[in-house]
Amino acid sequence: MGTTRRRAPIRRDRDRAGAVCKSRIRDLERSFARFRREHPPRTRISHALRNAALAALRGGTPALDVRRACGVTSDQLAQWQKGQENAAESCDLAEQKTRVFPVIDDVAGVVMTDDGGFVQQALELRMGGWALSIRQIEA
Repeated sequence: MGTTRRRAPIRRDRDRAGAVCKSRIRDLERSFARFRREHPPRTRISHALRNAALAALRGGTPALDVRRACGVTSDQLAQWQKGQENAAESCDLAEQKTRVFPVIDDVAGVVMTDDGGFVQQALELRMGGWALSIRQIEA
């Protein structure tokens, strides 16, 4: 009985993944080189470039290759990662703090006058020991 080896597809997948990494590295090198040509030294690197470098890391590109392509230190890369994590956490917290209050009555705050017209009254929101009042400015 002959045995067949199925290494060719695995190699193709690895080759494809390697080609994607090399392509990302080339793109990063070009982007960072263009940025450095167009900006004076010590200019803060844009969020778009940072995100591209971090996306390459998440995509499986080795950190050493990303650092070399971008011309940054491992500390900078770590700070970018930490900053992105902190930004994601603050977005999550902001979404958690949002409170939506139900509308009890669609015509609340509208009062009919003696002549048949309508007048907007102030709206009031009470929370704990606070009351927030909103009224239309008469022009």
